[in-house]
Amino acid sequence: MARVTPAATLVALHRISFRFDSGVTLFDSLDLVLDRVPTGIVGRNGVGKSMLAQLIAGRIEPTSGSIDRHVRVAFAAQQPLDASHDKQTVAQVAGLDAPLAALARLANGVADTGDFDVIGERWDLTARLRTALDAAGLDHLESDTLAQTLSGGELARVTLIGALLADAGLLVLDEPTNHLDAAGRAWLRGTLAGWRGGLVVVSHDRALLAQMQRIVEVTPRGLRTYGGNYASYRTQRDAEHEAAKSVLSHARTERERAARRLQREHDTIQRHAAGTLRYAKTANLSSMAKEGNKGRCAQCDGAGEGRATRAQGGAR
Repeated sequence: MARVTPAATLVALHRISFRFDSGVTLFDSLDLVLDRVPTGIVGRNGVGKSMLAQLIAGRIEPTSGSIDRHVRVAFAAQQPLDASHDKQTVAQVAGLDAPLAALARLANGVADTGDFDVIGERWDLTARLRTALDAAGLDHLESDTLAQTLSGGELARVTLIGALLADAGLLVLDEPTNHLDAAGRAWLRGTLAGWRGGLVVVSHDRALLAQMQRIVEVTPRGLRTYGGNYASYRTQRDAEHEAAKSVLSHARTERERAARRLQREHDTIQRHAAGTLRYAKTANLSSMAKEGNKGRCAQCDGAGEGRATRAQGGAR
C-alpha cells in the first residue's frame, strides 16, 4: 500500500536503521516526522544525537529504511573548523561562495545560464550576507576574509549565517551554541525566534531548548517525542519516571508479600509433615507390636505398685 505523508511534513524518517562498519547498530527501525514545529533533540552523550541530525540533513545515509525530504535542508555542523578551512574564505565556510560568485559574474556581465540556476531566488544575497554579519557582531568581516583569521566563536556564527541564508525549508543545527559567548547565544536565540521555516536543534543549551515547541529524546531504546519546550519535557519525563518507580515499588512489595506467603506455606507444610511422621512411627506398627507395648507398660505399672507396697510395709 502506498505510504501517505501529511501535507505539513518537511522530512519523514521511515524505519531507519544505522550500523557502523564495525557492525555496531546505533539506530534500529526509527520513525520520525518533522514539520514546522521547532524541535529540540536531546539525550545522553554518545547516544547518537549528532548522527540523527546528519541523517535528517542527508549528510549520511541510513543502513536501511528511507527518508523523504520535501524541502531543502540546511545543516550547521557542531565543529565548524578543521584543517580544510585554513585556506577558505568566509563565503566558503558559510557555503555561499557559489551563489555569491554567480552574482558577481552577473554584475560584471559575464554570467552564463548555469549561474541563474545557482542564484535561484537569492538575488539580494550579497546584501543579506552583509546585514547578517553586522547583526551577528561580525561587521569587521567581508565575504573574502580568510577563515584562519577568525576565532572559534566567529567561525560558528559564520557557519550559522550560511545555514540561515541557504534558502532552506528546514534548518538542522548541531550544538550551535558550543562556541558562542553570551552575546553570540543571545544573537542566535533572537535570530531563530524570527525564523519561519522548520527547525531542528541538537543542544544541551536549556535557554535555546526553551524556545522549542517539541522535544525528541534519543535513548538506547529509540526515540521518545514530547510536546512543549524543554521545561515541559522535563516535567513529563519526571512524571513518567515517578510512575515507573511507583510501579517498580509496587511490584517489589508484591514480590516480598508473595515470598512471605510462600515461606509461611512452606513452614506449615513442614510442621504437618513432622506431625505426620511422628504419627506414622506408631500408626504403622503391627497389632502384636502394639500389644507388646501395652504389656511392657503394664509391667512398668505393676513394678511401680510393688515398690509402693514394700515402701508402705517398711514404713509400718
